[in-house]
Amino acid sequence: MQNKIRTNNSDLEPRSGIWLALSDLYLDTELSDNDFKYIAKKIQESPYDIEEVKHINRYELYPLLYPNLLSIFGIWSGFDKEELAASITDRLSRKSWINNLYTNILYVLLHRKYFHTHFAHIEKYLSKPHHAVH
Repeated sequence: MQNKIRTNNSDLEPRSGIWLALSDLYLDTELSDNDFKYIAKKIQESPYDIEEVKHINRYELYPLLYPNLLSIFGIWSGFDKEELAASITDRLSRKSWINNLYTNILYVLLHRKYFHTHFAHIEKYLSKPHHAVH
């Protein structure tokens, strides 16, 4: 897995597909087995392995979408792919170490177990080991 976040044009389309699939984890709904199967399928269709997908979730999606997990009236119908991609790429272009520190603390304190459980469900549906294309 690469620790460097890749946001070049050739990586944007597959990455935005992963962003959209993983955004389901942030909806104000109870996820079903079909939801986990869908996310697993999108991961397998992508050039990313599961560890890189977890990294994408934690460092690219979580900083923008975690408030939906905390909201009583959160978004439940889904996120718009173009708006999501624009918000993430904008944030990545201007992120700071203090924001990263704050987000990491929130992740560990509030949602690490939540995502560990959800990724365990997703991994059940990954049919074979998947290696990233770098």
